[in-house]
Order: sequence, then structure tokens, then C-alpha cells
Amino acid sequence: MGASRVFRKMTFKNLLLDIKKVQRRVAYGSIGSSTLRNQGAPGVSEVAHNFLIEVNLNKFRDIENATDYLKILNNLTDELSKKFPDRAKGNWGAARKALNVFMEEVFYNKFLNAEYGFNRLGPFLEVPIDSYVIKNLKKEAVNKTPTWRGIKNLTPNDNMKWQEIASEVAEKRRILRIYLDIEYWRSWVP
Repeated sequence: MGASRVFRKMTFKNLLLDIKKVQRRVAYGSIGSSTLRNQGAPGVSEVAHNFLIEVNLNKFRDIENATDYLKILNNLTDELSKKFPDRAKGNWGAARKALNVFMEEVFYNKFLNAEYGFNRLGPFLEVPIDSYVIKNLKKEAVNKTPTWRGIKNLTPNDNMKWQEIASEVAEKRRILRIYLDIEYWRSWVP
């Protein structure tokens, strides 16, 4: 029997796959060398990797609305920001970006998505805020946008404003807000 034929008969439930290893791979893959650079201290990415590996994704299984999703995301953001080393400690913007990039990759990963039911969370996921996303949101925003002061200076209030703008842009494009990250990522490259 050919390999493709065998694979077609497999389902996720009968694969002997260690889901925590998949989460570890996604945690490392989602936070690259440039994702959290210049965030106040060396070691920020490594702290983020270690934190994301240990996030209990079961917490998201029963989420039914944006309020419940944001409550968990806010708690995780505060927790991660407190774990950052030295001068990066308390960097809410870096913590939120790391979590949002990670959550996006969990959403796109077929194994983690299936295991934890992330498909229904798509409408609640935030677009990871960075200078590239901001640049594009400013181009597409209907109303005046807040001043961008960088990830290091991103506050919960400013993040909320940017997410509202992203929601308006995504609605106009008829896509989920999280998909703006795909649309905007390296948009200068043809």
C-alpha cells in the first residue's frame, strides 16, 4: 500500500503524536529572531519560547465569546511580561505580540487546532501588532489612528484601539482580523 494511501486512511485521533511536542515546535517557530528584537534586554525571545511551550491550551476549549478569550489572553500577557528579564520586565507590548503570534500559529496548525478547538476562536484572535501591521492599518483606516510608539510602549488601551481599527479593516475586506497579519507580512516583497 502506497504511503499516500496509508496517510489518507489516518485521522488525527489515531496518530500517535505527542501534542506537547507540536506545541513546542510551534512556540519556537512562531517567535523568530526578529519577532522580539530590541525589546529591552537580551533573552526576551527565550523567555517567550519557554512560556509559550507551557501555556495550557485547554483553557481555550470552552471559549464562546471575545470577552472570555480576552480575559485569558490578558492574564497570559501580564504573566509573560512579568517573566521577561531585567529592563524588559513589564514589557506588555512584547508579551502581547508574542502571544498573538503564537495564538495565530496554533490556529493555523492542524494538529493543535483540532486538539484544542481553535477553529471557532478565529473571530476573537487579535492581529499581532508591529510596525508593519501599523503601517498598513494607517493606510486602510477610515478614522484617525493613534500615535504609534513601538511595541515596547504598546499599552492595553492602545492595543485595543488598534484591534478595533483592524476589525474595521478586516470587515471591509470580508476576512477575519487575524488574516490581516498574512496580508501585511512583508507586504513590501512582491
